Amino acid sequence: MRLNISFAFCTQPESKREEFRRYLEKSGVMDSLTRVLVSLYEEPERPQNAIDYFLDRLASGLPMKAEMENLQSELTDLRKKVKLKIHFSNFVDILKCIDE
Repeated sequence: MRLNISFAFCTQPESKREEFRRYLEKSGVMDSLTRVLVSLYEEPERPQNAIDYFLDRLASGLPMKAEMENLQSELTDLRKKVKLKIHFSNFVDILKCIDE
């Protein structure tokens, strides 16, 4: 199966391969893969499981689900505080108008 996939990729027109390569470069995939492969190459002792090493290093730059949930919750709280400050400011302006 793997040979068929590789063979299919090699037989694609040059423009499609080039377009895909540009997509990978533009999206940062090539930089991430290169960075992880270089770090593996520079390891003084080769890890027992290169795939786990690769996946761990690749995922280390991505926010984890729990972190994303915490950030989303914090964002929601901050939005509420901003709305409260705006309402409070409007209330103060109304009170000033009444006092005048």
